[in-house]
Amino acid sequence: MSIMAELMNDQAAKEKYDKHFATAAEYLDKMWREAENKNGLKLEYYVTCYDPKTGKINTDTWLNQLDAIWALLSIGEEPFIPEERIKKILKTLYENNRTTTGWCMTRTEDGEPVESDQGKDVYTTSNYVFAQLLDYYGLVEESKDVYNAMDKVIFRHGNTLISPDNIRAEMEQEDGETEPMYHYIVAGYPRPGAVMTHLVLTYIKELKDKGVKVEPGHLESYAEDLMK
Repeated sequence: MSIMAELMNDQAAKEKYDKHFATAAEYLDKMWREAENKNGLKLEYYVTCYDPKTGKINTDTWLNQLDAIWALLSIGEEPFIPEERIKKILKTLYENNRTTTGWCMTRTEDGEPVESDQGKDVYTTSNYVFAQLLDYYGLVEESKDVYNAMDKVIFRHGNTLISPDNIRAEMEQEDGETEPMYHYIVAGYPRPGAVMTHLVLTYIKELKDKGVKVEPGHLESYAEDLMK
């Protein structure tokens, strides 16, 4: 909004939004946590919830905490979190949220399942976003690891027509099954298409590495060529 106000030559609005952003950034910084869990893993991430009145926090590690960064990068904007801090978050999530079938939405600080069934599950879209951010910030092997997990989910235990929105984090054996298997929660989502956005992020990163300021024209021409 601040950038939009600047483009519109509305200085009063820009100052207003800059002030709001500074306040939000101050609270966000209070949510930053550095600790060591019972397994000896160093944790560096933003807590899920923080109550400014009581100081109480939820220490679960949430896989989607960098989605806004992914969205900003995908349109050529700069992230509002320092790069080194983003890398620390990615490393924490890679280690702490890993399960048998992929990286689950939420894990306790000790890498254990949370109470919520939704939080326990592995979401394919979240894993694609996570893989793309890992690659963008140089954690290439970790990114490949996540993609490999999703390849198993989509192509080795199903197909692209029944790709799931989410699956159980561990293989389970239900009545009538001879062995533990992957269990989809909601199927029929075209999630494999999410991998296409990796090409966009790679293109944008290449431009930025060359010192190019990403403008709407760069993205429009690229999208047009991509879909031919």
